[in-house]
Amino acid sequence: MDPKKAEGAAPEKAPEGPVIQKLPLSIRKLLGTHPERDWAKIRAFLVESEEEQELVELLPEINRVMRLVPAKLMGRIWKREISVDQPDKAYTRLHDAIHGVRQAALELLELAGLYEYRHRESAGAGGAAEALSPDDSPPREGDPGPLARPGGASRSGRT
Repeated sequence: MDPKKAEGAAPEKAPEGPVIQKLPLSIRKLLGTHPERDWAKIRAFLVESEEEQELVELLPEINRVMRLVPAKLMGRIWKREISVDQPDKAYTRLHDAIHGVRQAALELLELAGLYEYRHRESAGAGGAAEALSPDDSPPREGDPGPLARPGGASRSGRT
């Protein structure tokens, strides 16, 4: 403990000015339009394939859907313009499509030999998965895996 600092004092922040100035203008604008407390929610991706580009381009649209659609749907349900089942079916289709992309990616990893399960024969393991290397290890029970959303399982709780 540094004798000059009082206990419980907040740690000093490193000056961020020079670091922020090195970022591209688009990222600086994004940071400028959001309060600092929301910066942890901002994610950046290095897009190296057409498929990744398509997924990244979908994120703002998914954000818009999740932000605006629920209130509009409730209004239409109350006016009896649509049935209660219609939004549920649409959200289920959205969730299933996202889950399908994750499953397809995992299948490709497995076909390439990068994500392989080996079941232990010992009685003490209880069928736990053993991986070829720590980098290629499968998710442990309760672990959502490498392709899961940050924060755990999906919003609906289905996986």
